Order: sequence, then C-alpha cells, then structure tokens
Amino acid sequence: MPPRSRIFRYDSKTDEVVEVINKAARKTTNAKWPILSDAAGVAPSQVGEARQKFADLGLNTEVMRDGRVVFTSASHRKKHCEAVGLYDRNGGYGDPQRNRAIEGGESQGLTY
Repeated sequence: MPPRSRIFRYDSKTDEVVEVINKAARKTTNAKWPILSDAAGVAPSQVGEARQKFADLGLNTEVMRDGRVVFTSASHRKKHCEAVGLYDRNGGYGDPQRNRAIEGGESQGLTY
C-alpha cells in the first residue's frame, strides 16, 4: 500500500495509476482586482467631467483616458455603481443593488 502522504489517481489515457504531483497551493478568487470596466465608464470626451463628478460624489474612482473606470475591490464597485445609479441585475447581496430613491432609474452621475 502506498504511503498516505502521496496521492494517486487513475489516468484513463495511459490506463494506469499515476502519482499526482501537487504544486504549491494558491488562493484563487473569481475576480482579479483591479477591474477596468467599460460598462461603468464614460466617453473619452467626458473623462474630465466624470473625474470631477465622481470627486463631488465622494467616490475615489480612477477614470482612464479612454473612459474606462477602475474598480479596486468588490466593495468599491458596489459603492461607485450605487452612487451613480448603476446596478447588477443578476447580482447577489454583495453586488450593486437598484437604488429606488433615484426616480425613473436615471443616473445621478453624468448626463448623456
């Protein structure tokens, strides 16, 4: 019987039992932060206006020159999206939620 510290599995391609050599364990998550968002972004011509509006709303959100916004964490994404009137229709409790205080679903951010 093989030692318990070693792991073996059946390999159907070679039709034999082989030893599994594990690499160092690593922590994985679904999202890799920071995330650059096109959907929450603005037109490149509105970058300056967006930076000012986000600062006025108290958001610490970076806007790239091409209009994409940079989210540094899930909580940052939630705070930003809810502040400007965006929400995740298929999200869970930790994702941006619809803000019923915004009449007609209009954004409190930039005018389009």
